[in-house]
Amino acid sequence: MLYSVGKKLKKLSSNMEYVDQSVDSIRLYVGTGSPNISQFKILKEVVFEISNTTINFGILGTSHYVKVSNQDKSLTEICACVEGEFTPEDNLIVEKNLHDLANGEFTSQAHGYTFRSTILRGKEVSGKVARLQQLRSKKDTQYLELAFRGKYFFSKKPMTEIYVTHSHNQIAVQTIHTYPNERSAVFTESIFTFEST
Repeated sequence: MLYSVGKKLKKLSSNMEYVDQSVDSIRLYVGTGSPNISQFKILKEVVFEISNTTINFGILGTSHYVKVSNQDKSLTEICACVEGEFTPEDNLIVEKNLHDLANGEFTSQAHGYTFRSTILRGKEVSGKVARLQQLRSKKDTQYLELAFRGKYFFSKKPMTEIYVTHSHNQIAVQTIHTYPNERSAVFTESIFTFEST
């Protein structure tokens, strides 16, 4: 089953206010419970199922989220430019600013999860965006994109793009979040591994 809340998005994006966010403020939250994603304002999302595993992913007002769940486990990744509020039931296994991750990486073998982030500057940004957009033609890839409001009507718009590629027991997630006011972007790559049934 696949659906998107795209109709709702047009109304939201035209009414969105510019928020000056920084590449330095992105935080990673990963939980094995059901963290409250809606606290970050979901703007666009997709849900689909593959090999008895449900994948939810979306663009937030502050970045992105991905939730992979099956009958045995659930794992949620949230990247956000603001601090979230979580409870012990959310079972966070990481809650850190991307700059505080060793080499921009986090791995949990116990949960079959790997996360990697890279800060891109200048021309690196457009090159990475072009390479990611080539994934759109792959039949095993789902994607979302959203241009946010710029500071001024003539400003280059910040963008978020998220690509989810699936195989029989892995979900690969690649995202890019651009910050034109800083001439930079954050590229993230995550691997969720699960038992196929």
